[in-house]
This record gives sequence, structure tokens and C-alpha cells, in this order.
Amino acid sequence: MTTITLNPNDVLNANDGLRDPLLQHAKDASNKQGFVTVSHIQRMLQIGYPRAARLVDLMIEDGFCGKYYIPDTFRRKIIHKLEGLK
Repeated sequence: MTTITLNPNDVLNANDGLRDPLLQHAKDASNKQGFVTVSHIQRMLQIGYPRAARLVDLMIEDGFCGKYYIPDTFRRKIIHKLEGLK
């Protein structure tokens, strides 16, 4: 597991139009897993539910993952896999 250290000033308001500095880390973690879930992002990045849910919202806005769940799960399908990750 990768440890990520952030400055408290890096935490952004969801309405300020800026991107969360953990967005790329969330995409990388989801890409390695093969799907997106809020709980997986919480565990991998060691963050709370509200921030993890906002990261999923940002990934949907970016077209990285689907808006709807895969049937019978809480997983979201990755639409655009990131290249170069194992």
C-alpha cells in the first residue's frame, strides 16, 4: 500500500471548481483493481466516505467509470483503463 501525505491546505471544497489531489491516486488504485467502488477507494487511500464518494463523482465526470453500478454489485465499470499500469 502506498502512503500519501497531504498538506491540510490540499483538501478542496467540492464546489470550488478545483480537482482533488487524490483523484489520480484513486484512478490508479481502481485501475489496478479493475472496477470502482467507494469502499475500495476508502481502504486504498485511507480516507473517509464523503471524500471517496466525491472522488467517484469526479471519475464519472471525467468519463473514467460508468455512472451506474454493475448489476447486483456496488461496483462501477471502468470505461477508460489507464495504460502502463500493472
